[in-house]
Amino acid sequence: MFQIKNILHFLFPGGVLFIGCAVILYTDAWLRIESSHIDIIGLILLAFGLFLGWRFDRNRLLYALLLLLAADISDRWFISLSTFTTLHQVIAVLVPLNFILIGLMREKGSRSFYSFTQMSLLPLQAGLIYWWLTYGNSAYFKLLNSHFLPAPFNIVPDALIAAFIVAMAIQIIRYFRYQNPIETAFVWAILCSSIAGVLQPGTEATLFRIFSALIIIISVFEMSYALAYRDELTALPSRRALNEAFTKLGGQYSVAMADIDHFKKLNDTYGHDVGDQVLRMVAARMEKCASGPVYRYGGEEFCLVFPGCNRDETMEPLEELRKAIADNPFLIRQKLRPIKKPKSPKKRAKTSRTVMVTISIGVAEKSRDLKTPEDVMKVADQALYRAKKAGRNRVRK
Repeated sequence: MFQIKNILHFLFPGGVLFIGCAVILYTDAWLRIESSHIDIIGLILLAFGLFLGWRFDRNRLLYALLLLLAADISDRWFISLSTFTTLHQVIAVLVPLNFILIGLMREKGSRSFYSFTQMSLLPLQAGLIYWWLTYGNSAYFKLLNSHFLPAPFNIVPDALIAAFIVAMAIQIIRYFRYQNPIETAFVWAILCSSIAGVLQPGTEATLFRIFSALIIIISVFEMSYALAYRDELTALPSRRALNEAFTKLGGQYSVAMADIDHFKKLNDTYGHDVGDQVLRMVAARMEKCASGPVYRYGGEEFCLVFPGCNRDETMEPLEELRKAIADNPFLIRQKLRPIKKPKSPKKRAKTSRTVMVTISIGVAEKSRDLKTPEDVMKVADQALYRAKKAGRNRVRK
């Protein structure tokens, strides 16, 4: 389900930087910025981004940054030559087309032969463009600047609109499939770099490409943070995030440890794929129903923190959480497969089974004897063991 937090993650920081770039271009402050300063900032940012791409071993990042560099150099350094009067239109279309390639690329690392083959596409394109603009049929140049769409869409050449739509569609599909900071950044990078293709060659277009590169670079740090502090399977904060949260706790608080009942048996019976689905389902319901932050502690165990609450105050929300999971059976869909392969296979209807999923919870609070979060968590773990021993699917303190 696409929640409010997903919208915020999509808009920050890419959307904010995009709006910031647009605002800068239409303020008096922009007129006082030297173009040489823009170039220096761009080169520093590019060098830093290329280092990150190499250090984090990301070939798609390297390709995108080199693409933006090649586009800006070609747009500003060679556009004045009379032979290359249509170079700007070529670059405007090629940049989103290359983002289509980026959307289809696999992340195999920047030091692989696969990555080297990818990078070779950029000089190959440069050579083909040079040959086409020098020896090609000029009749085809008009296609790059054709306008068949009705107003107000005919302001931008049709070829650029088509390339932009396809690139954006592929990237949005990737975003909804993976929903990570890098895929989000590429959505905004396509928008910024395509606007640069519409603008006249100069510092304005360069600024949009710089912001495009900046959005991509920031996404690498966001991705690194997510990998370090977010559990990939459940999307909950991980144990490392819990340890940091413990250092910030003060005053009264309670800690609850929750564990999925009979999880090993469920894994053995239905397989690890179903086990992963159950973990995601339980995590989603915990995050929705819990009144405090939820962390995946490890395996099938979760930790809930209640700042400012004593143990008795947590019992009601924990009981509601336990009941919300127990009262909603998990649906397993499986296909019926014959033992022997039939001569003429027929499609068979899917069958479904429901599995009762329950959790046991133990909770403890900070006290005179339990001064640290680690001590409180240990006692909560002991309460969890008592809940398991008493029959599971219950809360104990």
